[in-house]
Amino acid sequence: MRHTFRSDISARLYKFRQIALTICTEASRQETGGQMGQADFLDEPPHSENLTEYDRAHFATYLRLLDAEADAAHWAEAVRIIFGLDPDVQPERAQHVHQTHLDRAHWMTENGYRDLLRSAYH
Repeated sequence: MRHTFRSDISARLYKFRQIALTICTEASRQETGGQMGQADFLDEPPHSENLTEYDRAHFATYLRLLDAEADAAHWAEAVRIIFGLDPDVQPERAQHVHQTHLDRAHWMTENGYRDLLRSAYH
């Protein structure tokens, strides 16, 4: 069986979804209600080796970004829908917001989920 980038993304996304469904995180209890306003997110998630409150609050955002990536959605479409930013008006900021949050979403699939599991059982 040939291993592809897409299958790797799909496997990580599936794992991330399973963890999300298995544990009840604080973020899953919050309603996101569609697009976020500017006050709801930072241009860049906080850098930390551990799960942050920002990560918990934006768990659904990370899932949406991973879904968009798995569907091969263009970053400009994703940032417009998920963050409510217009990439035509602020292209550099929009791309930065998208990329930094997507990077953090990937971090969650590789590392952050451990903190979620620990917090769910303690």
